[in-house]
Formats: sequence, structure tokens, C-alpha cells
Amino acid sequence: NKISAKAIETIKESSKTYFKFLSSNDTSCGGGHQRGVLISKEGKNLLFDGELPKNGIIKRKVDIYWPDLYLKTESNFTYYSSKRELRITNFGKGFPFFKPFQKGSLFILSEMGNSQYHSFII
Repeated sequence: NKISAKAIETIKESSKTYFKFLSSNDTSCGGGHQRGVLISKEGKNLLFDGELPKNGIIKRKVDIYWPDLYLKTESNFTYYSSKRELRITNFGKGFPFFKPFQKGSLFILSEMGNSQYHSFII
């Protein structure tokens, strides 16, 4: 599969990579009001450097390239201290990957430097 081969190549080139299987909440079919991919605390160092604040919300703008779609999203890494929750948000309207049928798909996010990331859904 070309997508899997490209994902493996990207992971080898990356300084940090995060993997997870998408949940109903991630794919917007869980009925929740949040949008975006929930990231576990183990993925914190991929999103933010240093300590997270005890109060407030912090955001970091990043470019995420989706090589299999030939697409770039200007997304946000967001930390909500009230819920102690990390999320990747702002993929844009009509983004094709986060649909109910994608539940259980493998999400891969690789840091490529300069606030640039490559991501795959397999």
C-alpha cells in the first residue's frame, strides 16, 4: 500500500511521532461538542515544549501536511487546563478524514520541524 509505505518513510525521517486509533469522539460521531483529535498525555511533548499551565487554554498554530491527500491544514494544538485535555483542532470545513466510518483507523502524526507536521490516517 502506497500510503503505508509513505507513512513509514515519514516516521523514519521524523524526530517525534504519535500514533493512536481514532475514537468516536475523534471522528465527530460521538455526539460531543468538541472537534478534533484527542491526544493522550504521552503525546504532550510532540505538541508543546515545557510545562503546561495550571489555568487557562493555550494554542499553538501548526501546518499539518496530509501527503496522501496533497493537502495542508493550518491547525491548532490546544491544551484545556480545566479538563487537562490536549487536542488537535481546526482542520477546516469538509475535511475528508474525520467521518464516522474512520472510527478505529490508525492516526499518525510526525513532527518534521519548524511547526510542520505530516499526518496519515490508515
